[in-house]
Amino acid sequence: SALALLCAALCTAAPPRHLLFASTAPPEGWSVVGVPAASQPLTFFIALKQQNVDKLREIFDAISDPMNDAYGQYLTAAEVRGIVSPPSSVVDEVRSHMAPEIACDNLGDSLRCRGPVAAIESTFQTTLRLVRSSESPIAMIRQVGDMSIPAAIAPAVEFVSPLGVYQVPRVPRGPHLTASSFAIVPETLYRIYNITERGDPRTTQGVVEVGEV
Repeated sequence: SALALLCAALCTAAPPRHLLFASTAPPEGWSVVGVPAASQPLTFFIALKQQNVDKLREIFDAISDPMNDAYGQYLTAAEVRGIVSPPSSVVDEVRSHMAPEIACDNLGDSLRCRGPVAAIESTFQTTLRLVRSSESPIAMIRQVGDMSIPAAIAPAVEFVSPLGVYQVPRVPRGPHLTASSFAIVPETLYRIYNITERGDPRTTQGVVEVGEV
């Protein structure tokens, strides 16, 4: 009967989805130049919603206030992640909705995932294509069309990158470094000047890395 058919359709309906990106074509200045192989591996990141952000703000205010007993008691990156990272149950729930071929490493408040193009397209119900900017000769794999996640994990996910991020890649310049090359990197400066990760309230020294825009 019609009622039975309706019931069967409702019972087999796909779980609801949460839309992350909605598009029908690459942004202006970008064009599709090819189709990646279904087995092509691709790395992406899932940013998870942080917790205890207000608590972290209170700690920041305290260690920045010379009149506070906590002044200068800086946190390490690991300590910050320990405060804002979601519980393991949330991480496991997000992982469980990835295709079996996708492996994800827990970075605390994000997941670093890697899997073949076909599995990523299936997981996010999207289409991946090779795209290129008119300002660069480098082709990248990006989503074209809608991209979504299961509604069940939407409250735990902040965003997914870089599948839907169209940023002009930087063209490498200069010779490639070899084993005998000399270069100054943040780690080198840390060792030369004995700068600790935690920092020292008695000095304003610090190390940053600035990339060319």
